[in-house]
Amino acid sequence: MKTLTVKDLQSLRSLYGNKGPKYIPTIALLDHFIDRFVNHPEWTDQVKFSTINERTLNDGTFMMAYATVDGPIIVFNSLEPKSIKNLAELLNTLNYSKENFYTFWTITEEFKILIENLVKAHDLEVIENYDCFCHVFKINRDDVLKMIKDAPDGFYYDSLKESDIPKIQSTLTYMVERGYLEAVINYNPTTALYTNDGELIAWAIMHESGESGMLEVVEQYKRRGIGRELVLRQTIKLLDKRRILFRYILHGNDVAKGFSEGVNEKISDATAAGKFNFVTLKPRINDNLKKSKL
Repeated sequence: MKTLTVKDLQSLRSLYGNKGPKYIPTIALLDHFIDRFVNHPEWTDQVKFSTINERTLNDGTFMMAYATVDGPIIVFNSLEPKSIKNLAELLNTLNYSKENFYTFWTITEEFKILIENLVKAHDLEVIENYDCFCHVFKINRDDVLKMIKDAPDGFYYDSLKESDIPKIQSTLTYMVERGYLEAVINYNPTTALYTNDGELIAWAIMHESGESGMLEVVEQYKRRGIGRELVLRQTIKLLDKRRILFRYILHGNDVAKGFSEGVNEKISDATAAGKFNFVTLKPRINDNLKKSKL
């Protein structure tokens, strides 16, 4: 097994670079962690990229394992569908009885069969399984700047702080591990709206997948245009970091789809980059453990 270096990730980035919109999430993921590892080398202890050997690296075959308290987040891909056996070998190197949960971001739909095979081979239980569509946005920075407005009276914009984590966790309808929130707040672009008294009422966070990410507005402040303004301000931060702008939208979530298109259509050309799958598994022996969604 070969652990990938920053140089290897840069080689992968070049391989995937001109293969079309289907691979944009993979490119964004590689960009994200190349930047992270270069600027924060200690992160190579928490996030591991691997392949089988030099030949499979040249096929674009890789697996990422992002360690969390509850268990790893796994992302995998290859440029060659015929290399599905190589991906299966990589995924089977994980010890599926060791961790509480395994969350897979399957960013190429053809490889969903690998997850189905893992469930059977390792006696795993599916906790969550949902499909998303990925939309990529091409945006002119100057057009975004023209649309940004000042904060309403009694409010101000800032970046999130670790002290905001309890409020974020209490507001969400699902659980997010504190360590994951610490990572995205401390290392990724974020945008938040506060009252002048310091109360957090809305926020936008870039996920560790490189996706434009989480957008939340506290219930009593919804339908005031706050979400739109957060997206615009967060977009500027992402563009300034030269990030690819894309968003996963849950299949069937017409509200999120409508909001995303409504916010972005005036400032961007959206390209659908394909359908993707997110699934969380756990060993059946851990039936009494509580699920924590990332």
